[in-house]
Amino acid sequence: MAQRKNIQFHSGETWDIPFTCKDADGNPIALDADTEVLFRISNAPSGSTALLTLAKSLGEITVVDEATGSGLARISPAQQVTATLRENKTYRYELKVIRSGADPFVSVQCIGELADLDSLFTPV
Repeated sequence: MAQRKNIQFHSGETWDIPFTCKDADGNPIALDADTEVLFRISNAPSGSTALLTLAKSLGEITVVDEATGSGLARISPAQQVTATLRENKTYRYELKVIRSGADPFVSVQCIGELADLDSLFTPV
């Protein structure tokens, strides 16, 4: 079962989203060569349009500790612009693990809403 976590960021800042992948028994999922991690942001509430997808295999998701299943999805201000993410808007996100090899499986690890907030500071 996926963990539900709503997150908030300010438009134009770097968004760091740490995560730890675990199996149904709470054991870490090793983020090795047989494991793909995908992070996707879509329109809310339907989620019908993928605005941004990051993949570990493309170097877009950082493995912090392979053995403990911890990693980091980082979304830069430039990626926010390219994906047309707008301030004062809420999106859906999902983090999924796809394991190949001897023991294949797919596991949605985390879902929720991502709120893109405006800043209280005037742009410089």
